[in-house]
Amino acid sequence: MSSAPRILAVIPARGGSKGLPGKNLRNFAGKPLIAWTIASARADSRITDVVVSTDDESIRAVALEYGARAPFLRPAALAADDSNVNDAILHCLDWLATNEAARFDYVILLQATQPLRPPGFLGSALDAFFSCADPAACTLVTVTRADAKAALLMRADPNGYVHFALERNPVNRQATQQYWLPGGLFYIAPTELYRSTRSFYTERTLPFETDADIAADIDTAADFERALDLLAKLRAGGRIP
Repeated sequence: MSSAPRILAVIPARGGSKGLPGKNLRNFAGKPLIAWTIASARADSRITDVVVSTDDESIRAVALEYGARAPFLRPAALAADDSNVNDAILHCLDWLATNEAARFDYVILLQATQPLRPPGFLGSALDAFFSCADPAACTLVTVTRADAKAALLMRADPNGYVHFALERNPVNRQATQQYWLPGGLFYIAPTELYRSTRSFYTERTLPFETDADIAADIDTAADFERALDLLAKLRAGGRIP
C-alpha cells in the first residue's frame, strides 16, 4: 500500500500592510485574523505540516499560539510591498528541505486574509483535487462565478476603437459562456510542478467553485467590515459556528 502524500500548507503573513496596517493580527470576531486560517488548515488530518511564513516576530508568536509552526523568519527582501508570494512559498520549501530534511509531495497556499472558510471546506477541496485523473500533473484553485455581464467586457485597441475582449460579437447573455473570478481561498499544486512553473495556474488547473459570500479577501478597512458582516450572515445560516 502506498503511503499517504505529504502535504504542506503555507500561510504567508507579512508584518507590513499599507491597505490595513496590522491586519493579520487584527481582532476578527474574537481572535486574530490569521488564527482563522490556521484553524482551517489544522482541521484536516491529510495536511502534514502547517507553516506560517512571516517576517514579523509578533505574527510568529501568534502563529505558534494557535498551533501552526513558524520555524524561521522570512527575509526582508521577500516581505516587501512588491514581493511575489511565490518567492515566499519557494523560500519556505527550500528552508524546510535544507534545515529539516522535510520534503512534500504537494504544497497548499492559504491566504490569511480569507477567514470565512466553512468547516470541511479544505477537505472538500482536497477531495476534488485528488479525484482528478492525474493529481501529479494538475493544480486546483478556488473560483467564484462572474456576473453574466463579464462576457460583454470591452477594451480599446491602439487606435482607440473598442472591441469585445472575451467573445466575438456576443448576441445575448444566454448565448455567452460562463466566466469565473479567482476565489483566493485555496490553491494546491504538486511540489515539483510548482517549482518548475512558479505558479498555481497551469495548463491543467482545476476550478473549485465557491460561493462569493465566503470569499472575503481582506485588504482594506472596508473589506474587514464587509467580512464581519458576511460572517454574521454565515453564522445566522448555520454555515460557520
